[in-house]
Amino acid sequence: MSILTSSEKSSLIIGIAIHRRNEPRSEKHVGGNVTIEPGVSVWLNSSDVLPPVESPLLIEIGNVLVQATRTGFIKSKSADMEYRLANGCLIHGRYRWTYP
Repeated sequence: MSILTSSEKSSLIIGIAIHRRNEPRSEKHVGGNVTIEPGVSVWLNSSDVLPPVESPLLIEIGNVLVQATRTGFIKSKSADMEYRLANGCLIHGRYRWTYP
């Protein structure tokens, strides 16, 4: 497995993005409505809210929504979570999320 540069990671994520955001990004952890195209909004849960394990999700990475699945349970509520993206890549962190 090779180590990807941030530019390569961004390209992979953009390649599987479902929607781009059409508004400025708000505070990282706060949930709320996000406009993904004129007249279409989705509710993103706070990154502090734990999404279910092995359920299809859309997570916000930068200014895009990406299909992902949370892979497993965490030992403490404050720990980072692991997600499998639609292209098979694994990422760790906390992201705002919604159901597809």
